[in-house]
Amino acid sequence: MDWSYLAFSPDNLLYFFLTPHRWDNSVFIVILLGWGIFGLCKLDKPCADGFKTLSFNVLTLVILLALGVVLGGFYKGLFQFWLMGVVTLMVLLALLDAKLLSVPDWINFGVFFLVILGSVFFEGYAWLFSSKFIGGLALAGLFAILRIFGDMIARREVLGEGDIVFVASSGFLFGIQDALIGVFWGCVLGVVWAMILRLKGKKSYQIPLITFIVLGLCVGFFRGL
Repeated sequence: MDWSYLAFSPDNLLYFFLTPHRWDNSVFIVILLGWGIFGLCKLDKPCADGFKTLSFNVLTLVILLALGVVLGGFYKGLFQFWLMGVVTLMVLLALLDAKLLSVPDWINFGVFFLVILGSVFFEGYAWLFSSKFIGGLALAGLFAILRIFGDMIARREVLGEGDIVFVASSGFLFGIQDALIGVFWGCVLGVVWAMILRLKGKKSYQIPLITFIVLGLCVGFFRGL
C-alpha cells in the first residue's frame, strides 16, 4: 500500500461534490477534533500569546472548518482523524510562525511523533515506511548542513532547529520527493515575500520558514490534481 490516497484526483473531487452521502457525522466529528486541538493548544502560554486577537482566532477556526470538511468528506475511518490531527498541528505551527516568528517545541515534536506513529500504523509494507523514514532523516540532515553553512556565511542564524524538525516531519509524511517539491515552492513563496518587504523599504526582516513550507506543501499537493 502506498500513500497515493493522500492526493486528490479529478474523479474523486467530482465524486465528493456530487455524492451527498459522503457528508456523514464523521465530518462534524473531524471538525470538532480540529477545533478541540486548537483549544487545547491555547492553554499553552506561547500559543495563547499568538492567538490573542479575535480576528486571528476566527481565521484559524475557519481554516480548520474547511480542512475538516475536505478531510472528513474524502477519507474514512481512523485515517481521517489521524490526518486531521497532523494537519491541524501543521496549520497551527504555520500560523504561530507567521505571527511570532517562533513555534512551540511541543507542537513541532507532536507533529513529528504523530506522523511516525501514523506511518507505522497505516503503512502496509515495512520497506515503504523505512524508505520514508530515511527520506525524512535525509531532509533533516540536508537542512542541518544548510544551517551550518548559512550561519558561517551570513554570520547569523538563517535556519532554526524547529525548521529542521518540521522538514523531517514533512519527509516522513509525504516522502522525500514530494516534501522537496513542497520545500521548493515554499522557498519560492518566501523569496517573493522577501522581495515585497524589500520594495516596502524594510532592510531587516525575518522569514517564517515553516509558514512558507506549509504553503509550499499545499501548492505541491494541489498541483498533483
